Amino acid sequence: MQYKRPTIAIKYDEKVTTKLDRHIGKLIKRLRLQSGITKTELGLRTGISLQQLNKYEDAENRVSVSRLYWLARALNTSPNYFFDSFASKDTAIPGLSDNEQEAFLSDAVDIEKKELVDAYFSIQDTEKRKWHLDV
Repeated sequence: MQYKRPTIAIKYDEKVTTKLDRHIGKLIKRLRLQSGITKTELGLRTGISLQQLNKYEDAENRVSVSRLYWLARALNTSPNYFFDSFASKDTAIPGLSDNEQEAFLSDAVDIEKKELVDAYFSIQDTEKRKWHLDV
């Protein structure tokens, strides 16, 4: 029996922050404080203004993927750190049973892994490919 992926329409308001946005903001602040880095110093390392960092930490604004990447690098962690600690219960897709949820997320991870591997091997220059691997 072939698994059929359910059609899901997740609605959200772009101007309203979510639990994940609040979670990421708290982790940015926690890592910054644990590292003994001021907001000003973090701003200089990432090119993000003090005002914007305040908004990220307070979850008034969402952090884009590219900004999260640079924040993670400046805080000596991986971007995955911000997501790994987010409880799976909070990320459940509405309308799916636990088994459907697990299958859906498993499929999504497998697709993402394949895309990542394909992208990596599409880099012709071995030095650039090695650099990406080291990042």
